[in-house]
Amino acid sequence: MNPLSSHPGRLPAVPGPGGRTLRSLIRHPAVLPGVAVLVAAGLLLVYHTVVTQAVNQSVLQQKARSAQAQALWRCKQLSVVSARQACLRELAAPLVSGT
Repeated sequence: MNPLSSHPGRLPAVPGPGGRTLRSLIRHPAVLPGVAVLVAAGLLLVYHTVVTQAVNQSVLQQKARSAQAQALWRCKQLSVVSARQACLRELAAPLVSGT
């Protein structure tokens, strides 16, 4: 008879290292807190990565807005109307991807 079929949901009594069964290892008092600590550490690592990437993206967006504002200011400071209009048209043109 299959040991799993007589008790569905139970782990088989397979001896592990040192003669312990898998079931007794899982029921050990240190296993659940250990797994909880590992899961919490993993979640903190993922959270840290997401927050770091969001901060980096925000910094890049701020630098891009600043560069755009500076370029617009320089265009508006040009005294020749045709040069100013050409500069503003160039700023309004979509960027060509370098890929």
